[in-house]
Amino acid sequence: MFDMRYVLAKWRKNERGTFAVYAALTFPILIILAGFGLDYWSTFSIKTRLDAAADSAAVAGANAANTFVQLNGSLLSGTVLNLNAIAAGTAAATQAFYANAGASEINTPVVPTISVTYQNQAFVATVSYATSRPTGFSGFLGVTNLALSGTATATQHQLTYINVYILVDTSQSMGIAANQTQMTLLYNASAPYGPDGPGVGCVFGCHVPSGTTISMETVAHNNAITMRIDVARAAIFNMATTANLAAVASNIKFGVFAMQQNPSTGTLLTEVYPADPLLSSLTSNYPALMLAMAPTSYVLDLGSNNSGGVGDCNQTQSLATFAAKLPAQGNGGSASSPLNYVYIITDGALDVPGLCVDGHCTSAMPSSACATLKQNATVGVVYTTYINIYTHNNSALGLDPRFSDLISPFLGFISGNLSACSSGSGWFYQATDDTALLNAVNTLFASTLSLVRITN
Repeated sequence: MFDMRYVLAKWRKNERGTFAVYAALTFPILIILAGFGLDYWSTFSIKTRLDAAADSAAVAGANAANTFVQLNGSLLSGTVLNLNAIAAGTAAATQAFYANAGASEINTPVVPTISVTYQNQAFVATVSYATSRPTGFSGFLGVTNLALSGTATATQHQLTYINVYILVDTSQSMGIAANQTQMTLLYNASAPYGPDGPGVGCVFGCHVPSGTTISMETVAHNNAITMRIDVARAAIFNMATTANLAAVASNIKFGVFAMQQNPSTGTLLTEVYPADPLLSSLTSNYPALMLAMAPTSYVLDLGSNNSGGVGDCNQTQSLATFAAKLPAQGNGGSASSPLNYVYIITDGALDVPGLCVDGHCTSAMPSSACATLKQNATVGVVYTTYINIYTHNNSALGLDPRFSDLISPFLGFISGNLSACSSGSGWFYQATDDTALLNAVNTLFASTLSLVRITN
């Protein structure tokens, strides 16, 4: 008779024997795997410490190089300054690595590979290491060493120093009202003074006290009428405001210049702020510059325009005068080696005293006027575009004869010449009204700031 209890008992007896065999076979393998795990985690712990050491070393190296430049930029410059900064960064990175790596269970000392370079106005420190650690239990699996390696990189942007030179054409054309609405207001406000005849107002070429006792610029000021020169001044105010927020180390300096000639004195260029007859002073006092360029401040205006040609603008000679005094382009790494940016705000009409029309002879400003300037600076140009000026501000009466004689013959050449005068794409803008002029100057300054590092 089949006895199920006997079969089950015998099976259990055989199973206990089988388990014992399995245990005897697998236990050594489990021991080896556990040992390998201990080797791995022990090695991983060492790698974590070495990775942290590399990270701190890279940061220390980049910071030390940048700090060296800040402390020694007034004593050294160029390649000598950067090489010494790199040496300081390398030393700091080495010290930081060993200080943070600490003692390890690695038989061979870990010697880091350290590289500090200067790239795109920044110091870049790279710290790497490569070594191995002998294993314990893992040797039973044929693994006698576990490799360790790592790399860390840190970048410290260098404080960039820039000089911004703003050259404004302050000839009579900058007395044109800022937009069509303002032109109408100026025409009506000037009519009582009869600059173009009894009861006739003016919007073009009549901003000097010729035949009247008051200049049309004064009329505009008295009636809160905005002229192009006012918008140029407002644009500079905006730049000073931006710098006041961004340049925490006063690393941006400004100079504001008027391109206006005076035949009686030979003056072609005047630094209006900070006022310096040698054309060499710049300011990083942003609140003071904001005050000088405020709406009711006329530090920058049309000056001494008169019908004898005083106040005309010969950009070619004015720019040549400025280029001869412009310091060489630096690398921006220190206050003694700033990058140069020159913004030119002009109508592009070269205007000199002569017998052509109303005591003036005009032509398009040639692109060659900026050739020397571009050797030592990035040049941005804002073209205060001429729009049609009509007789008595009435389009039905046709173009103002002075506009037709003085501007129309070469109007088609101005834009191309001024574009070629600039440093290329992104550095030339046309502005037909006040909004466009403000936006153009703001964009130029934003482009400048995007290419340089303003703060650490």
